[in-house]
Amino acid sequence: MSKDPNSYTLDEKTRICLEASSGDEKSLQDTLDKYEIDGETLKRWMQETGIRADTDSGSDPSSSSPYETVTVDMDDETAESTRFGASYDRLNYKRLTFWAFFGSAVILVMILSIIFIYEFSFSGMNDRQSVQNNYVDIQELQTKDAERLGSFGIVDLDNGIYHVPVDSVINRMTSTAK
Repeated sequence: MSKDPNSYTLDEKTRICLEASSGDEKSLQDTLDKYEIDGETLKRWMQETGIRADTDSGSDPSSSSPYETVTVDMDDETAESTRFGASYDRLNYKRLTFWAFFGSAVILVMILSIIFIYEFSFSGMNDRQSVQNNYVDIQELQTKDAERLGSFGIVDLDNGIYHVPVDSVINRMTSTAK
């Protein structure tokens, strides 16, 4: 077996990692000295091979152990969720129903508002168009009425009904009244 840390095979690295992780701190240091590798190289090899270090939880944190033991306090629900891989669904159906209906109502109000705005804008446009058309119609009627009032014509020939301009009738009445 060679002494260069870069020339070890995967099998050799695995054997060294198993040897280093099976003992206490002294045997770990002896293994590091025996194969002339440092703690960082051993940590990297353990990560590559997937071997975990079996160290005592009471060991000195300043030692050259490749791994550190961590204790996590958690309640049963969190522990079960961690084992399950995700948290369990605990749905609040009252709240879910409320928000479903509330969201639907908001969307319905928005749709009705859009329809109302559409109808209002087009009805306003139609009203403006109607007013313009009525103005033109009134002007045409006034023009026709002014022509009829200012001209001579026959209304009913059999009964002898004629129409004459109003101005001429007023002038004739004022001249006969003098």
